[in-house]
Amino acid sequence: MQKYPYPPGKRDQGDCYNRSLPALPTRPFEAARNVYAKDKVFNLFRRRNHPTPEIIRIQVLEPDTVGYGKLAQTVVAVVEDGPRNLQNRKVVVKFFDPLYLNPDSLQCGK
Repeated sequence: MQKYPYPPGKRDQGDCYNRSLPALPTRPFEAARNVYAKDKVFNLFRRRNHPTPEIIRIQVLEPDTVGYGKLAQTVVAVVEDGPRNLQNRKVVVKFFDPLYLNPDSLQCGK
């Protein structure tokens, strides 16, 4: 369990674009290596406003780039259920999970 997702600092000032940063969790949370571990299953949904709902279920084969301070959690997975053309295919999936993002590592464009 992790207790502090961001290093200490002045969060009320926001990022380099003066955008508010997300609030820190108030309770301990699961480490990324456990959330995106081998054999974990995820259901991926289309956006709510899409005319045809679709769910793709994947199972993690191996974590690729996973951990605190990563812009994205990247895993290699297999599609267990979903469109026929994707079933049983190996895919690379990137999760953009703000819980494990370190905003102090983000660089603003020039």
